[in-house]
Amino acid sequence: MDTRETYSIILAKQDGLQDRTRIMQVFREYTRINPDISEVAAKHSAGFIAEKISREEVFAVGKICMNNNVEIFIVTDASTAVLPKADNCRYISCLSEEFGYSLDGTAKNIIEWSDVAVVCAGIIEEEKVTTTKHKEGPSAAQKLGSMAITMTTGLPIPLGRAKEVTKKVMETIVTNYLELIIYPPAPGQTPLRLKMNQDNIDYSYLAARREYSSPGNFRLVLEDIDKYAVKALRNHVFYSIIKKEPASLSRYEDYRYLEKELRWLMTLRQMKNKE
Repeated sequence: MDTRETYSIILAKQDGLQDRTRIMQVFREYTRINPDISEVAAKHSAGFIAEKISREEVFAVGKICMNNNVEIFIVTDASTAVLPKADNCRYISCLSEEFGYSLDGTAKNIIEWSDVAVVCAGIIEEEKVTTTKHKEGPSAAQKLGSMAITMTTGLPIPLGRAKEVTKKVMETIVTNYLELIIYPPAPGQTPLRLKMNQDNIDYSYLAARREYSSPGNFRLVLEDIDKYAVKALRNHVFYSIIKKEPASLSRYEDYRYLEKELRWLMTLRQMKNKE
């Protein structure tokens, strides 16, 4: 069994993914030394330039990053952050003095903003399947034909009963998500991970500021978090939504890439804490 240590190369700045041109160039040159890598991987890098590579490959990829002025950290795969299990959260309040949340709408938990360590927003494409049922009977042409035959021959022509037909319609919908990583004051404890879907959040804390659409309210929540969680690392989509930039530029077709980005920022936080 191969027991050699493997490494990951991650972007060293939280806004590193915004520089798409440089990242694309890095991956373009990376394909020349590793045929298993494609330029398409740049879109799904989510902060990771490379994962599970050897020490020899680290030097080669690191040189490519340096030549393209892309700042990186090199970490062992064993030291990359482990993503905790997500708690689906609906009830939140973002006030200047505290962040409040509840998983069931009853007991409210209060968190200091300084404990909010990572904030990730995601624009995700999801496949939605809708099932419809309706009855289909004889068509108008069949009914006229039957009537003509009956009038000619005098014999009734049975057409059969209407039958119930089930149809499944698949459509692609785009949904905004928000993930928060909260580190408890006590060292060694597992971080809290709160996951929110824009259509399921209770926005009542916004009061008079509340808008008529969930995307509008979602953006207001991000603006509040941006104002109060000053120590938290944020991803580029977080700012993209606040700035009302086109969603197509920051869209993921799979939630796994948002989780990968979340893991990158958690690892980046660990590295910055060591500095």
